[in-house]
Amino acid sequence: MAKQVQTEFDWFAQRAAATPALPAVEEASALNQALLPGMQVEGDDQEVPAVATSRERRHPAVLPVPKPLPSAIERGHFGEDEHGPIRPTSAEVRAITENLAERLVNLRDGLAEVERFMANSQCSDRGRLYHEKDRLLSAYQGAIAMYAEDFGEPAANRVDAYARHQRVLR
Repeated sequence: MAKQVQTEFDWFAQRAAATPALPAVEEASALNQALLPGMQVEGDDQEVPAVATSRERRHPAVLPVPKPLPSAIERGHFGEDEHGPIRPTSAEVRAITENLAERLVNLRDGLAEVERFMANSQCSDRGRLYHEKDRLLSAYQGAIAMYAEDFGEPAANRVDAYARHQRVLR
């Protein structure tokens, strides 16, 4: 890549030197193929090894099955029996999460429908639509907050991402 240098202009220079001297520009060197891992050059038969990433990226819209927070278990959010608070199994946590995700997707569907009606200029009862939008948004945010109390903020963010992703897939 060529290096750019700004040319200086002096208003008070004599007219004799009207053309300023331009700095020399370095020629761009050819791109070295060895710097591009995992790419094959035409006519090159040798295999270039692919660079391994330090950590594979996971899709953010994966339904989480987190461990419940100890504070939520102590408060009895999952119930109590004669031995004390109940610690839910991973199958129970998955069922809780799937149920919540389905509710969140349905709330997102409702929000999209309200937004579609609000975009329609022919709608006569906009006050009712604003009220419905607030109700759906509050229910959505409340469900995420309750899940965060029981399983933590990162798990709640993942359920939110999952619900948004499922909404897009529909």
